[in-house]
Amino acid sequence: MSNTTTKIDTGLETNIDLLLEMMDESFDWEAWEKGEDGDSFRTVLKRIAKWHDYREGNRPVGTTSCGGYQFNDTPKSLYRALYLFSPAEVDFSDMYKTGTLIQICSPCYRFCASLELHKYEFAAYFGCATELAVGRSEAIRGGCATADNGVKCNSDLGNKWFDLIVKVLEHKFMVYSGNSFEV
Repeated sequence: MSNTTTKIDTGLETNIDLLLEMMDESFDWEAWEKGEDGDSFRTVLKRIAKWHDYREGNRPVGTTSCGGYQFNDTPKSLYRALYLFSPAEVDFSDMYKTGTLIQICSPCYRFCASLELHKYEFAAYFGCATELAVGRSEAIRGGCATADNGVKCNSDLGNKWFDLIVKVLEHKFMVYSGNSFEV
């Protein structure tokens, strides 16, 4: 692994850990906001997960499908994704099976989460760089995010990134405190 990759991975893991702390109920937001590094949750999140705009071209790293997650509350998780990642363009023309609705990628592009609607239910389909995938595809992906295609991500960091994306999209956020609007 190159020195640059090690540095990116260290920064990625540090920010993942920070986000996990920030989502904990005991996190001291008052002390955090008074400190020098008092970045907002969304600012820290954008350091580790960014919306990929395909109008600017394909992702620079090819990935292999390696799992997924079906969200329990489609409206809230979808709203959170729109709020947190602020995609400039989203196509809702086919909500039965959208394909990629919002593509979220790690800064190194080795990990991605394709956020999609499948039969009107919000789901994340995970992908990792091909060299990080283990197993062989034994099943045809039937469209369900939780279908096991026999391939897994062999990177602890990648799996931690995938878990964080799920936790973030299932975590309650105050969107506008002026009228106590949270989702």
